[in-house]
Amino acid sequence: MTKEEILAMEAGLKLDDAIHRQVMSKGEPSLIHPLPKYSEDILAAWSVIEKMKENWDCIELIWDVGAWDICLENYETHQRFYLGKEAGETYEKLPEAICKVALLTKLHL
Repeated sequence: MTKEEILAMEAGLKLDDAIHRQVMSKGEPSLIHPLPKYSEDILAAWSVIEKMKENWDCIELIWDVGAWDICLENYETHQRFYLGKEAGETYEKLPEAICKVALLTKLHL
């Protein structure tokens, strides 16, 4: 999956399935039916944040003039990752932003 494909995905089943396979279960088939609505439900999206804590020491969620910015940092590797206005990507809904940043980081890990 490319950056462009990830950013073009809309909240819903396709994005939720990608999160489940690539982030939550590390490629294992889903035994959960129906899948949690990671991209639409903040409680489900928060489980994605908890999973991301395995690789990121600092996760900042910032509401900035009508859109969410997300900044991740790994202190040991000095790796930083950013999704938001400065990168030309804006999301009004936090669950969708969390899912997209989680998938995008998989491209860089």
